[in-house]
Amino acid sequence: MLFTAFHFAGLTRYGNFTQAWTLYQWPMLAIAIIYVISFYAFTLYETGDRSKSAFFLSRLCAAVGFGFLMSSALSYFVFPLRIARWLAILCAGYTLVFVGGWRTLFDQLCRTRIQRKRVLIMGAGKLGAYVCKIARYVESLDIIGFLDDDQDKHHGFVHGVEVLGPTERLPEMAKQDSIDIVVVAIKSVKEKDLLDRLLAAKMSRVKILDASTFYELTTGRIPMAHVRLGWIVFTSINGMARHLYTRFKRYCDIALALFGLVLASPVMLITAILIKLDSKGPLIYKQQRMGQHGKEFMMFKFRSMVVDAEKKQGGLYTSVKDARVTRVGRIIRRVRIDELPQLWNVLIGDMSFVGPRPEAMELSHKYEQHISFYALRHAIKPGLTGWAQVKFPYSASVEDAEYKFEFDMFYIKNMSILLDVQIVLQTINVLFFLISRNESVKKDTIIEAEDAVATAKKLLEEGTSPSVSHTEASAELRPGTHIVTRTE
Repeated sequence: MLFTAFHFAGLTRYGNFTQAWTLYQWPMLAIAIIYVISFYAFTLYETGDRSKSAFFLSRLCAAVGFGFLMSSALSYFVFPLRIARWLAILCAGYTLVFVGGWRTLFDQLCRTRIQRKRVLIMGAGKLGAYVCKIARYVESLDIIGFLDDDQDKHHGFVHGVEVLGPTERLPEMAKQDSIDIVVVAIKSVKEKDLLDRLLAAKMSRVKILDASTFYELTTGRIPMAHVRLGWIVFTSINGMARHLYTRFKRYCDIALALFGLVLASPVMLITAILIKLDSKGPLIYKQQRMGQHGKEFMMFKFRSMVVDAEKKQGGLYTSVKDARVTRVGRIIRRVRIDELPQLWNVLIGDMSFVGPRPEAMELSHKYEQHISFYALRHAIKPGLTGWAQVKFPYSASVEDAEYKFEFDMFYIKNMSILLDVQIVLQTINVLFFLISRNESVKKDTIIEAEDAVATAKKLLEEGTSPSVSHTEASAELRPGTHIVTRTE
C-alpha cells in the first residue's frame, strides 16, 4: 500500500512515477522504512478492538504525521536523502488514503478469520477453566474445545466451550489439522500414554504449551508470587547471562545518549527556563536510586514537584493528579521531558535506555521485604523506559509494585534486541499521544478477565507441566500484545 501511495504521489507531482523514482529512489525507500516503523510504534499492525474505526483512524493520522516529521528531519540533515517538499506531502496524503482504505476493507472482509490460532485445552478442571477465560480475551485465538479423561465431563461445557472427549483423541485431531496449539492444563503430566499423545501431536506440527507458559505469553507477565526457587535456578533468564548482547546494548546506550543530549538540548534549555519561572527551588531533582546489583547511584530529573515533596502527603509515591506537582511539572511529566537529564545517567553507565525503572532506596528495601525475589530486578541496569512502563501506570502501593515486578521479570527473562526495539517504539506511541499510563490504562481494567488471571496464577503452582520451549512458543504468540483492553 505504501508503494501504491508513492506511485500516485509521483503521478500527481510529475505526471509519471518513473521520473519521481529516478530522482528520489533512495529517499522514497527511506521514507517507506520510516512509515513501517511508525505504523508498528502506533500499534497499527494489531487486530482486535485497536483496529476499530475512530481509534484506528486517530492512530493512523498520528503514525503518518510522526513518519512525515521524521522523514522531513532525515531529509533535512542527510543530503543524499533529500526529497521534494510537495512529493513528501503527497506521499503522506496518499498513504493516509490507501492504508486507511485497505485496512477498512481488510477488517470487513476477513479480519475475523485470518491468523486465528485454533486452541485445544487439555484438562477441563479448574486450571483448564481459567486458561479458557484468559484465552477468550486473546483476539488471535479460537478455542475449539477441551479434552479430559473424566467421562462425566464429556460433551459438557466449560464457560460455553465443549468437552470433546478423552485425551486419546489428541493424535487424531492433530493429524486432521484441526488444531494449532495445545495448552496442557493438567496438574501432573506423568502418564506415559498422555506424554506419547502430546509427542504425537507435536510431531504433527502442533505447538504444545503448559499453562504457565501460556499465561506468560498472553499477559506479558511472570506470576512471581507463585514462582519457586527451582524455577529461577533452572530456567534460562537472559538478564542473568553474559553474552555479546550486553556489550552491544552498552554501545547503543552511549551512542543514543550522546545523540539524545545533542538533539534534546533546545528542549532542555526551554524546560529549565520554565521551571525557574514557575516555582522556587533547584532546577534538577537528585535522588539516590538503586541500580544494578543493588548499587546506589544518583539519578537526575528536572524538578516537577514543589520543594521537599517527599515530606508532604503522599511520600515517595506519585499519582497522575498529585497536588505536589507544579504547573510546568504536570506538563513535563505528561510527556516525560522531566526524564531527559537521565540521559547523563545512561552515558556514564548508571542506567540503560531500556530496563526496569530505578526505585528510591527506601522503596526498594521495602519491596524486597514484601515481594518474593524482588532483588532479581536488580540483575540488570535500570532504564529510562521499560516493559512495565509501557504496560502499567505509576506504582502507588506495594501491590502495584508487585504487579509491575511481573512485567519487569518478563523483560529480564526474555530481554533481547528485538524486545528492546519493541519497548522503544511503544514508548514513542505513549509520548506522541501525551498520555501517561495512569490515564490510558487502569489497573483494574487492564483486561476484563483479570480476576481469572489472578486465580489462574494460584492454580499454576499446584502442579508441574511438560517443559516447553519459550522461543518456539513465542513464534506463535507475541508476548502481552494480544490482550484486548476495554478502556480505549
